[in-house]
Amino acid sequence: MIDNIDLNKLEEKLDNALNNETSESLNEWLKEKRMTNNKQQTAVDLFAEKTFNLIELMKRKWVNQEEFLDGMLKARNEAKEMEKEKTINFTEDWYFNGPLLGEGIDVKNTIEQHFNKTYGR
Repeated sequence: MIDNIDLNKLEEKLDNALNNETSESLNEWLKEKRMTNNKQQTAVDLFAEKTFNLIELMKRKWVNQEEFLDGMLKARNEAKEMEKEKTINFTEDWYFNGPLLGEGIDVKNTIEQHFNKTYGR
């Protein structure tokens, strides 16, 4: 899959998208997203933060394309592991602390409410 990536086009698109952004503005945006309603950081937040940092490093020529791709793979794996841990923790928390289910309870809705309370949307 990585063999099909045109790194020059990727770099051009990233440069265009981030032309007016700075490392500080991106980190501030991520900080605001994490702080909203005092929710826990999600795997998506983590991956986005690491991606933005790698893009900034690549734009400044502090990492080459191989290091960038290696960093992206590591960030993806870290985000997947975080998602796994969060799923386990959420399930455990729901099982022990969630509302008791009875007749007429909308399971999907109550789980979604518990998820939103924990991680926000």
